[in-house]
Amino acid sequence: RVSGRIVQNIISSFARLYEDSGGKNPELLAHTQKPRFFAHAKLWFVEHTPRNKKSNTFRFHYLRAIRESNLEVTIVTPYFLPHRWLIGVIHQALIRKVAVTIIVPRQCDLWGVDKANYYYLELMHNLGAQCYLTRTMNHAKAMLVDEKVAVVGSQNIDALSFDWNTEAGVFFTDEHMIHDLKLIVEKWKNDAIPFHPQEHHSNWFVRMCASLLSYLQPIL
Repeated sequence: RVSGRIVQNIISSFARLYEDSGGKNPELLAHTQKPRFFAHAKLWFVEHTPRNKKSNTFRFHYLRAIRESNLEVTIVTPYFLPHRWLIGVIHQALIRKVAVTIIVPRQCDLWGVDKANYYYLELMHNLGAQCYLTRTMNHAKAMLVDEKVAVVGSQNIDALSFDWNTEAGVFFTDEHMIHDLKLIVEKWKNDAIPFHPQEHHSNWFVRMCASLLSYLQPIL
């Protein structure tokens, strides 16, 4: 739940999507103008739609946050099928001795995604990340960086969310909100099972499918 100036941004985003979808209600269409952005706001709304996909909105924010990390990066997602650029920037953070934690469900709600998740978790584990599997399906999508900036939204860690889907997220630097999110994420982590590659080792078929999926994601 959010309050303040950001609410107008969310209403405006909804109104523009409503208009793009053929909506005619004048009361909603009156809110399509994008509100002014405040550069020093402690939380801000990011929309990612076919209208602005060329700007790579989420990619810009994720790259900047992880590149500027010094201590830790925690990612929570139900579907972890990262772009090569995201794997690269996470690897660079690990080389800088940043502690990277990735939390995904042990069993997803989509058939076959578990194997793809395990494939990329094995890759991240081998690069030095700490990976965890929640015991139940967790559909949350969040990222926490250095206890300084965080995001909660609808975006998954996959090509569809970063390139094609209509997604939305709230980024924030408010220390109280970050503290609350950290407590929630820590609880999920403590209740989760550490990922061990030897228990979920990907055979040649899974590796081939995951590799193929990484190329086909944008058109699936």
